[in-house]
Amino acid sequence: MKEIVTNIDMLREIALDQYGYVTFAQARDAGVTQPAVAMLTRRDRLDKVAHGVYRVPQVPPTQHDRYMLAVLWTGAPEACLSHDTALEVYEVSDINPANIHVAVAKRRRINRAGGEGYTLHHADLAPEQVTWWEGIPTVRLPLAIAQCIDDGVPAYLIRQALERAPQKGLLLPEEQISLIAQLEARSGKAVEAKSDVGGGWYNKNMSMELQQRALSRPKDFADAVRQLEAGMPDYVVMGNFLDEFYRLPQSKKQASLDKEPPASSALEKMMAVNYAATAEKLAHDFKLQVPVWVNKPRYFLAEGEAIYGYRPYKETRADLAEILREEAPVEFARRNLFVSANALTRV
Repeated sequence: MKEIVTNIDMLREIALDQYGYVTFAQARDAGVTQPAVAMLTRRDRLDKVAHGVYRVPQVPPTQHDRYMLAVLWTGAPEACLSHDTALEVYEVSDINPANIHVAVAKRRRINRAGGEGYTLHHADLAPEQVTWWEGIPTVRLPLAIAQCIDDGVPAYLIRQALERAPQKGLLLPEEQISLIAQLEARSGKAVEAKSDVGGGWYNKNMSMELQQRALSRPKDFADAVRQLEAGMPDYVVMGNFLDEFYRLPQSKKQASLDKEPPASSALEKMMAVNYAATAEKLAHDFKLQVPVWVNKPRYFLAEGEAIYGYRPYKETRADLAEILREEAPVEFARRNLFVSANALTRV
């Protein structure tokens, strides 16, 4: 006996791959007419959730639904997550965009209800610039970072992505170099970088001695300051220090924390405070002695100097500042340096 496939069966098959959503255009292509869609909606077999977008209520909701809905709401088959949202979903930055960012083709002129929580960008993307994240079309991370640089996203959030993405295999060394040059060009700084080892950084204008320092991972905070003086970005230095610390056997970790960073014009106060908080947190995490130097007054910020996610409060969104205040490790919070709970995590 031939199995009868109903309209709702056909729509459910589509919706299962789209977090429960199906567009009217997809329904029409599957042979389901407009009157049939209207009837299913009246009978509560479909829920209309946006202009031209329906949801099959039998499909369980997930935390990613809103991203798929944003893409489908555009009605553009080439639509994909982009910019701030792409940076967010790849989990390489503490970015927390207020809107969902979606890219569509330049020719699109979208004017429909329901887009209040979305930011649309117009760009003609090549197929190789788009991939899938959790089954949702999303620009590849290198393009997302470039988009954020062009869009004026705060540099500290982009630096987080540039530091974390290679550890997750989402950014090649040559891509990292190109993007850091783009970021530094935005801020008016000239950078000449080449890749290979030690985090991928050295300046060809350095002396041979400084190049060798830049290409090795700092074994302690004094070493870290010397790398800052050699011109390496502070977030690369910290990342390389953490990689080296985690690699060390337990018997050698204490020595890595004990040496106080020397005073230097290359070591800004916020970074000095960050070093102290990091040393204290690592000591607690690995059951080591907390170094005496971390409790010196110069390693604390006054209330009015408080930093949230490595930016002053006035430059931080209020909701993000509140989150950081709640989740910052105590070793950082007691210094008025509020960072994410996983600030020292390496992946």
